[in-house]
Amino acid sequence: MVAGVSALIKIRHENILPILGVTTKFYSRVSLVSEWMDNGNAREYVQNGDVDPSPLVCRNTSPFPIEVICPI
Repeated sequence: MVAGVSALIKIRHENILPILGVTTKFYSRVSLVSEWMDNGNAREYVQNGDVDPSPLVCRNTSPFPIEVICPI
């Protein structure tokens, strides 16, 4: 897990929030810390009735009932 978190911290891309750190203060689980976003997290954003999340969501063509975030 440490190697995975280290790799995430090093990612720099205009469409990806930088990871500022890691904490275990929430329910003793490892949580990534990023900048505050006005529209909340990804789940809150796509469930917001004021925005159209359809450009971000690809419909799955496989027989499994899942949706995935479209690659940027």
